[in-house]
Amino acid sequence: MKARRCMAWIVTALMLLTSVALPGPLSAVREAEAATVDQALISAPAAKESTVKTDDYYDDCGWCGDNLFWEFDSSTGKVVITGSGDMYDYDPDWENPWVECEIASQVKEVSLPRGLTRIGDYAFYSCTALTSINLPSSVKTIGEGAFEQCQSLVSLYLPKNVTLIDAYAFTGCTKLRYVYYQSTADQRVKITIRSGNDYLLNANWTYTRNNTATLAIKTQPKSIQVNEGKTATFRVKATGAIRIDWQYQKPGSTAWYNTGVTAESYTVMGSLNNGYRYRARVSNGSTTLYSSAATLTVKQVALAIQSNPRTVKTAENKKVTFRVNTAGATHIQWLGKYADDDEVLVLGTDQNSLSLYIDDSYYDGMEVWAAVSNDRGGYLESKHAQVLLRLSIANQPKNTTINEEEYAWFYVGAPGATDLQWQYRGPNSSNWTDWSGKTSSYLCVYGSLHNSGFSFRCRVSNLSGVKYSNAAKLTVKPKVHYRALLIGESNYSSKPLAGASYNVDAMNGMLKGLNNSFTTTILKDASRSQILNGISTAFSGASDYDVSLFYYSGHGGSSSYRPELGALCPISGSWIWMYELANKLSNVKGRVIVILDSCHSGAAIGKGDGDSQAMEDMLDTYNQSVIDAFAGAAAEKYGELATSKFVVLTSAAAAEVGWAANGWGPDGSGYPQFFYTAALIKGMGCTYPYGEYSGSMPADKNKNKLITLKEIYNYSYNQTLTWNKQRHTDTLQHSQCYGNASEVLFRRK
Repeated sequence: MKARRCMAWIVTALMLLTSVALPGPLSAVREAEAATVDQALISAPAAKESTVKTDDYYDDCGWCGDNLFWEFDSSTGKVVITGSGDMYDYDPDWENPWVECEIASQVKEVSLPRGLTRIGDYAFYSCTALTSINLPSSVKTIGEGAFEQCQSLVSLYLPKNVTLIDAYAFTGCTKLRYVYYQSTADQRVKITIRSGNDYLLNANWTYTRNNTATLAIKTQPKSIQVNEGKTATFRVKATGAIRIDWQYQKPGSTAWYNTGVTAESYTVMGSLNNGYRYRARVSNGSTTLYSSAATLTVKQVALAIQSNPRTVKTAENKKVTFRVNTAGATHIQWLGKYADDDEVLVLGTDQNSLSLYIDDSYYDGMEVWAAVSNDRGGYLESKHAQVLLRLSIANQPKNTTINEEEYAWFYVGAPGATDLQWQYRGPNSSNWTDWSGKTSSYLCVYGSLHNSGFSFRCRVSNLSGVKYSNAAKLTVKPKVHYRALLIGESNYSSKPLAGASYNVDAMNGMLKGLNNSFTTTILKDASRSQILNGISTAFSGASDYDVSLFYYSGHGGSSSYRPELGALCPISGSWIWMYELANKLSNVKGRVIVILDSCHSGAAIGKGDGDSQAMEDMLDTYNQSVIDAFAGAAAEKYGELATSKFVVLTSAAAAEVGWAANGWGPDGSGYPQFFYTAALIKGMGCTYPYGEYSGSMPADKNKNKLITLKEIYNYSYNQTLTWNKQRHTDTLQHSQCYGNASEVLFRRK
């Protein structure tokens, strides 16, 4: 869990105490050195707010501070950071952005902005290709391990405002040779440089300002008496020094040991080090001086807790601080446990305050207390304090519309919530019912028509109380089903049409390859009754949201008495007049697409001439409002299919014949086919005889894989007419259409 990982980081940070040391015999050092006191408490970072970010990284850019953004140019190996303020803190386990994004070994250069105030812990850890770093003048602190294992780092430009270089900031920087310090040697000794920075200390330092003062100790450290459990700070003032090292001597011994602290002051906690002596060694590189020795006297005090930590109420993503005041305590250990867990955690040591960054609702109800002790066996525990999170709803669930069989996601953002319970109610109900199962910030709802109109809300709670989110409504649009009835009439007793059968196969293959996912029914050489019954069968179950496609390839005719009516001519039985076809198809629910490849087929929509310009004008001006305004019989005189229910494509005008090639294909494939259907198939990017997709759709002018009525009509009209003119210059056919020109008919996968 995120809270536990963050807690592990905090525990590590809080176990370290700024500039406070116990004498050498009490603990071990990170890098074992003879006669060197442990710096685990002396020189590690003080407790600070955890600002680690984990989810904002991308391959080449992201956030590395609340107001700092980084970008990486892989062609140059340069990281550019913009913004201002502190960088985030990281650690070898909670990786910095370059390690996280696996580009650390590629980082050769870093550009840092003016306004950057702190290099975060392990900020550039393991940037092994980095050769130089120029810190802006605004930088004051370099965090723990900031440049650790930057093995190629040769030079460092250090601003005068730096006051702290934390432990191990330059550990592993084996090639560091040059430090260009933007001030004097006297100013350098004011920098607190903690342990693990030997490569930095042993580099060649160059100063931008001359330091002409003679090496001398101006102010000697003074002996100090403190109560048990309190800290003492020894100070020295020197001129002409480029380095100050503090040393200590045990009572009764003549040996001096290095503390590892290099600064003008040294702070130590009064404990078992009663009677220890401390001195400073100052050097200018050629001459070394020692200060007088100062003695630390520790007065025993009875162990007591003078004030207890207090319960705090806070919002998420905030820092909270607990404090305890003690007397006579030489050790403080902060303990805690989560509300739903009996495990006691160590949260921090040896400080009278504990800071936690509350970045997860898991902290709600957490207990925190201090255990204090002295070196004489005394032990006390403070009263328990709690973390109580303020409950709020920052992100409300939103109304959602989905298609049937899709999934809807509802989200609630509730900082501070430890329990979330989604609820629902029906469209005509006022009662809310709990959603079964464990719920979280997200709710996933399957899109069935049964769920349409239902409302959803979330009840969020913690130890502070209960809140309800706004209700969000789910709208489910029925899934559109696509059906097609494909009819091919070939085996006429006179004037057979071999291409009709191939047309049906090609249309079937073309429809199967579309994203519309047509379910097709095929009738070949069908009678009148079989065709009319086939309409009822193929389109049974269609809803108002479905799309049905009727395709006919065969002979068509017209009566000498009513030539404007037109008819389909099955191979046997009576004709099917256009008004009969319209009546039958009108009973099919939903949208109906009609494609007729036969002589005189334009009669179906009252298109009786072959004027191409008239067709273009119609296509440019037709829209849904026109269709609706002229719906029904008024749309076109005798245009039986000219209603808003239908989209119609015909191969010829009412008075024209449609041409077929029985022995060869007009597209050059060699298969018999009708000119118009061949143009449709070609425009859809498919080939004979099985309608395989060729890879591109010539009719798709804007290349969006959507074919509108206008696109397929324009292409098929021009292609059919082109083939007409090549083979039948005396008698031409002009395809016709009816419907909304911008309506999408087909979608390619």
